[in-house]
Amino acid sequence: MTPSGVSGFDRARESRGRFTRGGGRYVADLALDGALSVGFVRSSVARGRITSLDLQQVRAQPGIIAAYCGQELAGLAGPIPVRYGPGQVYEWNLLATDWVSFVGEPVALVVGEDRAAVEEAAELAVVEYEALAAITDPKAAVDSSELVRPEIGSNLVFSATLGRGDASSILNGSFLVVEREFHLGRQSACPLENRAVLAYEEPLTREIVVSCSTQIPHILREAVALSLHRPASSVRVVLPDVGGGFGLKCQVAAEECLVAFVAQHLGRRAVWLEDRWENLVASNHAHDERLKLRVGFTNSGAITALEGEVTVDVGAQSCYPLSFALEPSSTGTHLFGCYKMQAARISARGVATNKCPTGAYRGVGASVASFATERILDLAAEELGLGRLEIRRRNLLSLADMPYEHPIGGVVDTGDPLAVFERLIATSGLREEANALELPDGVGQFGGIGLAVFTEHSGPGSAVYRRRGVTEVPGYDAARVLLRDDGTFAAYISSADAGQRHVEICQRQVAAVLGVDSRLVEVIEGDTASCPKGTGTFASRFAVAQVSAALRAARRVADRLVRAAGAYFGCPVEEVSQAEGGFAHSASGRAVSLDQLARWLYYPEGARSEEILELPFEELGYWDGGPALPCGAVLAAVEIDPETMFPRVRKVVAVEECGKVLDRDAVVGQVRGGLVMGVGDALLEEHLYSEAGEILTSSFMDYLLPSFDDSFEAEIELFEEERLFTGRSESGAKGVGEAGTIGAVAAIGSAAADALWRRGASLDELPATPFRIFSSLAAASSRSVQEVADGQLE
Repeated sequence: MTPSGVSGFDRARESRGRFTRGGGRYVADLALDGALSVGFVRSSVARGRITSLDLQQVRAQPGIIAAYCGQELAGLAGPIPVRYGPGQVYEWNLLATDWVSFVGEPVALVVGEDRAAVEEAAELAVVEYEALAAITDPKAAVDSSELVRPEIGSNLVFSATLGRGDASSILNGSFLVVEREFHLGRQSACPLENRAVLAYEEPLTREIVVSCSTQIPHILREAVALSLHRPASSVRVVLPDVGGGFGLKCQVAAEECLVAFVAQHLGRRAVWLEDRWENLVASNHAHDERLKLRVGFTNSGAITALEGEVTVDVGAQSCYPLSFALEPSSTGTHLFGCYKMQAARISARGVATNKCPTGAYRGVGASVASFATERILDLAAEELGLGRLEIRRRNLLSLADMPYEHPIGGVVDTGDPLAVFERLIATSGLREEANALELPDGVGQFGGIGLAVFTEHSGPGSAVYRRRGVTEVPGYDAARVLLRDDGTFAAYISSADAGQRHVEICQRQVAAVLGVDSRLVEVIEGDTASCPKGTGTFASRFAVAQVSAALRAARRVADRLVRAAGAYFGCPVEEVSQAEGGFAHSASGRAVSLDQLARWLYYPEGARSEEILELPFEELGYWDGGPALPCGAVLAAVEIDPETMFPRVRKVVAVEECGKVLDRDAVVGQVRGGLVMGVGDALLEEHLYSEAGEILTSSFMDYLLPSFDDSFEAEIELFEEERLFTGRSESGAKGVGEAGTIGAVAAIGSAAADALWRRGASLDELPATPFRIFSSLAAASSRSVQEVADGQLE
């Protein structure tokens, strides 16, 4: 028998070259048929009261259909209850009503026939403010009586204590205590496709359909329904192609809900396509956090305990649904994730300021935590007279330690960070003599080497979010696998692809369980009308949670198929065997193809048992078992130009252990992309604000992304051994989406710090910009930055 139904049905293979041929279909491509354009009037001050807002001239412009301010919108759209801690909620107004809290906050929306008319009209809005002094320093904000969000009553908007054990007493008895403060700047995710949303009301069903570039279709559906005061079942979110997310698109934007409001209120298709200025100024930022750490060591270099304080400038708004808790909690739980210690106590705090709100970003919290971890180890090695390799070998977890109950990060079920580290050293050919790492060939004397061994929380389940007080994130993922009446299969999954090859990977995994040609399986995602409810795509959860859910559903379908074949043959299931394209009866030699069996099931010729008649022939699968904890190791060599102080990456070697590898090309691609993204985090990208709360980096002239000139050849190795497969996913796979960024930030940042250490200077702040490098060298030599810039560096 040959596989039935495969002709013209290989959608995964068909899609491989689609994007390079210009075949992508994004929100902007769907909005060309006369949709109304939506634009926004945004606050020009960081903090103050709106004393008047006049839209009369806006409404009078040709082509303008409507304009709304926050007061007019009250009761029609929103507010949405937003959590900022366990049991703590405030009302989020989608448009500012009487108070603005950051530059770029939307204060009015304008609807017109085309984008140009809307943008020109929006400039005619007359807004007057009673401007107040902006709160931009998180240290000062904690104790200030002036509030960013008066409805909360404090600028300390999140606080938690993480860890276990008597860290203080152990530190007091330690041979060495290393104390240091670290900082990672404020950054933007900058996906190639900015945020975008198209909405319309389906005339027959009166359903609101939202086509959106998002990572969280089901969560967005709930938020839109909440804002429009209608049941979630009357809102449908459909994803076209998504041009990158990197965490930015796993928050609900006010603009997404407001475009849906326009579609509902005016009965017309409406679209908003964010421009790059809006993206840099008003899309969620990330990081901007300081870590103060005290880490104890024995005289032999073993880590004893850790005490620390994580303070994150979370901006002016709690991101929905992940809340103010996201970055402070994530940073705390990633500190020393691959290293043994007796006790830890971390105070994690989120502080509100009059800056753009912060939210998720690739490697959230883990990047700065890993940088701080590796810098502490390097400093301790120097104090103790140990090599940088040796101090890591003495502290890294190994398979013999598993399962390991980490005092901060929870139970690590499996993994071998020490073996991964040793593979990195062997692969890179790194040599250490007299406790000094040798610079690789091709790296000049003003160069340095950085090492990072890190863990990544992938596929966190509902328990993780409930501990943070977040109830809007389901924490589970789901799949529905269906046998169709023509013998093909459909797998409906709850995730949302943004370039990770979900369809191909899930198609192969489901087909393998069903024992069929993968071309018989169609994978459908990104449509809340047909796909089961789940969490979406972030926190490296696809391989852990989504594939696990699909495998569970597929196994149940496979079991039912064997029983159905037994009923078809009239024999016990023990006499049924799988054959090419269907099933065979071992005793009689009879066979039935999948399409024949499906037709027999869906178009019965006579009476059937109740079990066999249960149609449609489908099964659901859910997974809520994470997080799984992959680990990786990265080596980076950085060289600093002695004239310009501009740092460049000269070499990167990465070894990644992510359990069972489901798709080697996809994993390597994820790691490679993450490494390049990490270059921006470590060396280039940083948002700056004035004391008045004005953003100074509102274009790519000021906010620097990695370019081709910053590229490098990375050597990437996947460390795949069955003994390291996790039990926290059905396949043994662990996530990998954020690994490259985490490892690159830590290793590249440490390499820049090492280059400066070799010159007697220090670096504990990222990104390592030329100005920071100048300043560090000047401080070390007691000379001014200008003197260093004038070439007086030896």
